Amino acid sequence: MAVGTAQLALVAGFGVAAVAGYGIGYRVLLVVTMSFYALRQAAAIEAARLVGAGLTAELRPLRRATVRLAALLGALAAVLSVVLAAPLTALFTDDPAVAAQSVGFLRMAACYLLPYALVVALGGLHQAAGASRALALSVLIGLGAQLAASVGLAGPLGVTGVWVGPAVGAVVQLALLLLLTRRPPSPSGSTGSTGASGSSAVTSATSATSAAVGPAVPVPAGELPAGAP
Repeated sequence: MAVGTAQLALVAGFGVAAVAGYGIGYRVLLVVTMSFYALRQAAAIEAARLVGAGLTAELRPLRRATVRLAALLGALAAVLSVVLAAPLTALFTDDPAVAAQSVGFLRMAACYLLPYALVVALGGLHQAAGASRALALSVLIGLGAQLAASVGLAGPLGVTGVWVGPAVGAVVQLALLLLLTRRPPSPSGSTGSTGASGSSAVTSATSATSAAVGPAVPVPAGELPAGAP
């Protein structure tokens, strides 16, 4: 939330039209990214079931399937964000300055949606499978990269540089998550340890459905943070 607030402050430095345009684009992205969280929840539940049953060898095929579906959803969301940016914005405002900012934000968000879809979906799977530390580390470093990119690019690129920040953060977080979770959890050697793993996995799956992951996007004033797109 602190990163989102900092980014909103950066956007506000470019005027009221930038903040208003971002507010419109943000509401559109809230709808677009809901499918990512639905996939995250499904992957987390299935991963917890597999670990609880001692079938950790099945996590690899589940991960591959999750990656394919998340990539498809992310790519589709990115295309829609570019193609429908103008008509969707027109539903909310007829102010040319605000509309231009909203359309610019949504089109730039296309660079963010594909890696973010993968981060959200894989984050649920790995947290439910017991890789919470790797997930937390990738989130912290990704948020740091996002804020640094937004601050660094705001000067030469203007408000567009602030909007590039979430894409940078998502890519960094995805790269770290993939690097830190290359090895699936080891199969449990006994019934007792399997039961313990299952209990831990179910707990992780529960928290995975509610934990906020991924790069933060500046939240308009008066809005509650929504797990950041």
